[in-house]
Amino acid sequence: MRARLNFNAGHPERGLEDLDALLSIDTRSPKVLTLHAECLAASGKPQAADDFLSAAMDGAVDATKLKAKRAELREKHGAKGKKQKKSAG
Repeated sequence: MRARLNFNAGHPERGLEDLDALLSIDTRSPKVLTLHAECLAASGKPQAADDFLSAAMDGAVDATKLKAKRAELREKHGAKGKKQKKSAG
């Protein structure tokens, strides 16, 4: 998938372009939805990624992979997509 190649090459914005086209065809593919969220987060939009996955889970028959990806992104970028500050000490 070209979107994954772009993401892995450090070009998440290009990946989003490809994924937008795929989402117009298949709005339920967990692989497409999770990669779309990864690209959003890597583009500096972790809150958009979180919101995107939350909305996608509402319409998913099996949201297991989507929930796992959201938890992963929240761990990496902080709760609700915001970077957590490390406490001093």
